[in-house]
Amino acid sequence: MFETASLPCSHTFSVMKAMDMQHIPSSLILDRWTTRAKDFSDIKYSCEATPTPIMEKARYGSLSSKYNKICYFASKSNDGFKEANEEIDKLILCMQHLMPSSPIHSQNMAGVQHVHNVKDPSMAATKGSVRRKKNAGVKQCKCGKCRQPGHTAKTCHANVQTNNSTVSSNAVHMYETNLTQNNDTSYGSPSTGPSYSFTFPVNDDCGGDTKHDLECAATNITTDQHALLALKDRITYDPTNLLAKNWTTSSSICTWIGVTCGVRHHRVTVLDISYFGLAGTLPPQLGNLSFLQVLAIGNNSFSGYLPDELAQLRRLKLVNFMFNSFHMEIPSWIGSLSKLQHLFLNNNNLVGTIPLSLGNLSSLRVLDLGHNQLSGTIPSSIFQISSLERLDLSDNQLSDSFPSINFSMPSLQEIRFRSNSLSGGLPSDIFNFLPNLKILALSKNMFDGQIPSTISKCQQLQNLTLSDNNFTGYIPKEIGNLTMLKVLYLGYNELQGEIPHELGNLAKLEVLSLAQNNLTGPIPSRIFNLSSLRNIDFTNNSLTGSLPPENMCQHMPALQELFMSYNQLTGRVPNNLWQCTNLRLVSLSVNQFKGSIPRDIGNLTLINGLFLGFNNLIGTVPSEIGNLRNLKVLGLPGSNLAGIVPNTIFNISTMEELVLRYNQLSGQLPSSIDSGLPNLERLLLYGNNFRGTIPKSISNVSKLSMLELTNNLISGSIPSEIGDLPNLLELSLDNNSLTGLIPSTIFNMSKIQVIQLQMNRLSGHLPSSIGLNLPNLKELYLWGNNLDGVIPNSISNASQLIILELAGNSFSGSVPTTLGKLRNLESLNIEANQLTGEPSTQELTFLSSLTNCQHLTRLILSHNPLDDYYRWKSGMERTAAFCLCSFRQSSSLGLFPPSILQRSPTLQRCRSSSSIKNQRPVPLLLSDQRRLVRPDPIAFPSTATHVASSSPATHRLLFPTTVRRRPSRASVRPDLLASFKLI
Repeated sequence: MFETASLPCSHTFSVMKAMDMQHIPSSLILDRWTTRAKDFSDIKYSCEATPTPIMEKARYGSLSSKYNKICYFASKSNDGFKEANEEIDKLILCMQHLMPSSPIHSQNMAGVQHVHNVKDPSMAATKGSVRRKKNAGVKQCKCGKCRQPGHTAKTCHANVQTNNSTVSSNAVHMYETNLTQNNDTSYGSPSTGPSYSFTFPVNDDCGGDTKHDLECAATNITTDQHALLALKDRITYDPTNLLAKNWTTSSSICTWIGVTCGVRHHRVTVLDISYFGLAGTLPPQLGNLSFLQVLAIGNNSFSGYLPDELAQLRRLKLVNFMFNSFHMEIPSWIGSLSKLQHLFLNNNNLVGTIPLSLGNLSSLRVLDLGHNQLSGTIPSSIFQISSLERLDLSDNQLSDSFPSINFSMPSLQEIRFRSNSLSGGLPSDIFNFLPNLKILALSKNMFDGQIPSTISKCQQLQNLTLSDNNFTGYIPKEIGNLTMLKVLYLGYNELQGEIPHELGNLAKLEVLSLAQNNLTGPIPSRIFNLSSLRNIDFTNNSLTGSLPPENMCQHMPALQELFMSYNQLTGRVPNNLWQCTNLRLVSLSVNQFKGSIPRDIGNLTLINGLFLGFNNLIGTVPSEIGNLRNLKVLGLPGSNLAGIVPNTIFNISTMEELVLRYNQLSGQLPSSIDSGLPNLERLLLYGNNFRGTIPKSISNVSKLSMLELTNNLISGSIPSEIGDLPNLLELSLDNNSLTGLIPSTIFNMSKIQVIQLQMNRLSGHLPSSIGLNLPNLKELYLWGNNLDGVIPNSISNASQLIILELAGNSFSGSVPTTLGKLRNLESLNIEANQLTGEPSTQELTFLSSLTNCQHLTRLILSHNPLDDYYRWKSGMERTAAFCLCSFRQSSSLGLFPPSILQRSPTLQRCRSSSSIKNQRPVPLLLSDQRRLVRPDPIAFPSTATHVASSSPATHRLLFPTTVRRRPSRASVRPDLLASFKLI
């Protein structure tokens, strides 16, 4: 056959066995070969990526010869047999990984029953005869299989069938690596992982064990089929109808998708339907898959419970139920699966405690119970499993202390307990028993005490995450001996003292986070020489000194994120910092840096976030910032910057957050703001000197969620187009010189939560439909304008309203009784208007309606021509607390029922418009009043004077009693705040 295909017979096998032989030497060429076969000898042998079928068979025959020899010698001793068996398993896995093939093809090619009689090369002489050496003895018979003397092919040891006896440990490891990507390095959260497809060599032998033989006889492939069909019947959702189309009785179950059968008995050994998007429950018939070694249903939506019949699957080595919806306690029978090596139950809704029986899994290598609702303590028996390599109990509700470890666990490499309620100190002796620990993740717990210096005994440690705890004391300098360390998270604790300079020994360190502690002193200069550092976070400490003036970028070429906000750093921002072209995020806010922003900042072309606010900077905003084409967030608040903002700033198309609060910047908003900033989400320009009008084109910035132009010199009218912003949550135009009517479109913005239009010159009536289209409105500030007319009854339809500020206008008529429908109302201020009571009864009936406002704590009615007679209904007693103010100068307050005062734990009395001496005293029963609070008036910013003086209602305004919302902190949106760590 080979000669017909121009392949020179079995000699080629032998040539391939000698890897140093690149071609067939002339000494091996036989005269009987065909001309084409002889020509083949001149072609050099090479490992082609896709060999021809003939070459594949030749290679197969050559390797089979070596395989038979391995089997022969390995069978001579127990150690040899064990070692050969393990190595062959590894080699099979490696070859499958290099050349993936279908399970059927792999089984056919891997069967050891294919034995080829491959002869050693013989030297060519005459007409194919073999040249024999002189003085050669009588020819001794050799085995036709292994080519060894002393026996025949029938009695050859190579006849012994040597099936794989275990699930390859490497295969399971590769499965595990692709199955879970739980990252404790620097970012992110646990991933669901990619899809996977592996073929597992498994053992389906029956024989040698009476109990085993009986089990084989009692079950068969039909039993397996019934079990799988029962599972199919339990599927309630199959988005692609994969099982419905593929799992049919017209084909063998060994060809069904997700099913792998053993080579000999064709029983199901692997059931892997992960990532199919299925929903349903598990049937008890799965317990009849007696040969099953891998059960993987991860990343689906299975629910219910685990049938007790699964305890019969004694051969199970890997169980993957991750990312499903099982809501149950972990069954104790799992501890009886003595061969189990990998158990993934993470990302479900498991409740209850961790069963003690898990400590019986003596072969367990990986235990992942993370992201559930498990409670109670961590069983110490888990730390008696000597084979354990990875333990993940993250994101549960586990409590008590860290479990004790009393003997060495050389296999344990990962411990992940983050996001639980574990407390107490870390036992200093546990690190004596963890010589190969690589990951220790204990963040977001309640551990306290000092960090043990004995942690330095874990010389293989690569990731140490102790953030978000209550650790105190100093950072152990012994951490500097962990030379393999790549990630060090010690932030958000109560650590004190200076940063140990020994951290400069961590040459492989990539992430260093010491944020939110009580650290003092200068930053060790050696830290800025760590060439592998990508992320430095020293936010919110009391660090002093300056950043190194030398070329920091040259020593840290990998630096991408630098967080130094909320410290006491001084000096100038080093000019060389702007040469670190790999920087993505820089936050130096709230320090004492001085100087101007250099033009070299335009070199940071990869930067996403730049925060330099609240320093002692001077000068202008450099136009070169416009070169930062990847910039998403620019934060320069409170930096004493002046001058006109360059137009280039408004042309960074990637910009999402622009924060320029509290400066002396001037200029106008460009009319083309929509085309220059199409991705803008938040525009915060509070407290500057911007002039001009609000451009109508801003309505095209469709992603805008927060528009804050407070305390500027903006004039003109409010464009009605603002009402077209579909995602706007907060509109703050207060303290400007805006005139005209309030566009009715503003009161039709379904997502708006805060409207601040106070301290302008706005006039006109409120629309009668106000409140009908404001389902999410929580705060409405209209005080200090020239608004008139009545307060519409429809305002009560804004059911989420918490603060309503209408003071200092010219509203007239009666106060709507419908205000009582605002059950979430906390503050109501309608002072300094022309509101009246009901003339027929001379009774403020709206006060009775306010008894439904259970959260009302502040009510200001002063400086209105309301009637002198005030009667409080008995229902008012249900209101917990009030800020008691005078209703009108020299008016009678009447008597508040003592029961109201007795029910109030804290009684507040706000100052009224007139002096205290002109008011009649309020009778108070102080028997149950622990304190009487008399707060001083809240002074308004002086910058509001120029607006207030022009308002005709100013003479009626009593500003100290009017609510002023503090502007929210200059920051990015909440989902970026955690990453950017900004002010």
